[in-house]
Amino acid sequence: MKMDIGCRFAFALLLSVAPRAAAGTNPDGAPEVIRLKVGTEVVIEVLEFDEAKGVRARRVDDGALLDLTFDQMVAEDAQRIRAGKGYLPDEPEPVLVDAMRVKLMGGEEFTGIIVEQGNETLTLRRGTQTWPLKRAGVRSITPVQVDALEVYDGEELYAQELAKRNPRLALDHYNLALFCESLQLWVRAKEHLAQVTTIEPGFKATIIDGKIKRATLRLESGEDSLLLGKAQRLAQRDNYDAALKAVDDFLEKKPGSALRAEFEKQRRLIAVSREKWLKQEVIVHFFKYAERVARTVAGEKEIGVKQARQRMELEGTTLIIEATSKWLKVPSGEVQAQWEDPKRLTASPHYASYGAGTFTIGSVEQIQKGLVAQAETAKKADPAAGNAGAEQGDYLEKIKKILEQKKKEADEAAKNKGKPKAPQKRGPEIADVPPTDDEWWATASSDERVQYLMAWWADHDPHVQIMKVGATACPQCAGEGLIRFFDRNGDNKFVPCSRCKSLGIDRTLRFH
Repeated sequence: MKMDIGCRFAFALLLSVAPRAAAGTNPDGAPEVIRLKVGTEVVIEVLEFDEAKGVRARRVDDGALLDLTFDQMVAEDAQRIRAGKGYLPDEPEPVLVDAMRVKLMGGEEFTGIIVEQGNETLTLRRGTQTWPLKRAGVRSITPVQVDALEVYDGEELYAQELAKRNPRLALDHYNLALFCESLQLWVRAKEHLAQVTTIEPGFKATIIDGKIKRATLRLESGEDSLLLGKAQRLAQRDNYDAALKAVDDFLEKKPGSALRAEFEKQRRLIAVSREKWLKQEVIVHFFKYAERVARTVAGEKEIGVKQARQRMELEGTTLIIEATSKWLKVPSGEVQAQWEDPKRLTASPHYASYGAGTFTIGSVEQIQKGLVAQAETAKKADPAAGNAGAEQGDYLEKIKKILEQKKKEADEAAKNKGKPKAPQKRGPEIADVPPTDDEWWATASSDERVQYLMAWWADHDPHVQIMKVGATACPQCAGEGLIRFFDRNGDNKFVPCSRCKSLGIDRTLRFH
């Protein structure tokens, strides 16, 4: 029997929403989309599940049987399938809870749980301690997520989790043991691991044995274990340097500790996490501080456009690196290394325009740098795209003609060297009309100056990756470069546009 269009659409919709179900809520046999590492996707129904190896499944499209290992799947999908069957990762993950960050008028900050609120006071709880705070002294209250041990007592959280889970099966006790490891409750963790071996002796026997030994070692090295937990929590809050310092100090002072191998392993993990974090954070904040530096330079009193450009070109990147490193609390050399790395991560594209100051850049050749070549490359790649970019193409063609005319004049001058000069008609160029460079700068708004300096910096810093050089029409002359008018006799006259000085364009840059 053939399926009508409505039924086929409903079936496709079912398949599209199936993988979005939360982990653990997907009913057995329901279709799931699995992404494979080779780049393909399959829609399957899980028939058999092996926590160590993978799944046996039936393809929804043709009914074929597949044996898929977890190593073949994208990590997120493998974890989702395991979690759907109740299996969590063998390494404990941090327990995060909702809390409030309270900032006082004097600058102090407290993080905890608000347990009581009155008209004039509120009570903040952190672990087993509470602090009454006056509302008049509170500047802001911000919701945050923090490590559970920062604001709760571990035994209290354990009691809540035990009542909620009510473990009976070996898997239940195993997952609760992982929860206890996250809270540094090693006695509780050993109790539940022992329950696992009693209920089902063969369940993850090797892993269980290793975890019991680690819990015993942590209990015997109580003070060292607390220090290791502290270092882990510092890293979870992105305070990697403090975490590494704590670990390094321990390794130097206690070379014979029974937990030395644990500390060395944790140091490697923290170092990898820090490197990944630094790559992301440098690029996120670098361009934010680039704009702030440009705004600072633009706002300096009694500074002309040439001096402002020079400061941004020669000092801008150094100031940006210093500001970024101060914010991230890392050495400036590391920020510089990330910025100058040709394989660095890239942020969302940024945009800057010289605006009405385009004529101040210098020669026509400098103004059109990157424009003509870009237009010709696009034309060769897609001749049919000429109409779509006709407007910008007109501006580029105009600039190209200016350059050709100037070259022609130079060739003629060389050919006629020593001969009497005949009157020559000059080609189009940057018109010598007011305002001057500094007159434009003096009347430009703060935002116009910032955009101008950002564009200049992007044009001159060798590590800025320019994606596109653009040309937008001058809004005063609509890109014509001339202001047309009728004189008293009704004749059509024109003068160079005082905004763009006959260029007709604003030079723009898109970069990252």
